[in-house]
Amino acid sequence: MLDGLDNKLNPRHGFFSLVSIKGMFPTDATFTNAYFVKVLAEYSWFTPLGPAIGAFRLRLGHLFHRVFADII
Repeated sequence: MLDGLDNKLNPRHGFFSLVSIKGMFPTDATFTNAYFVKVLAEYSWFTPLGPAIGAFRLRLGHLFHRVFADII
C-alpha cells in the first residue's frame, strides 16, 4: 500500500495505490481442485479542477485457476 493523499477523509490531491493477493486452499482431499488465487491492483489519483476535485481510479485483477467450473 502506498498513500500520498493530503487528507484521508476528503482528499484534494494525491494518490493511493494498493496491491492485494488472496488465496483459498482446501483442507479436505475431496476438494483438491477447488483452490484459487486472486490478485487485485488498485490506483486512485485526485487532482483539483478549479472549484471541483477530479478523481480517477483504475482497478485490475485476475483469478488464477485452471478450470473455473471447479471453483463453484
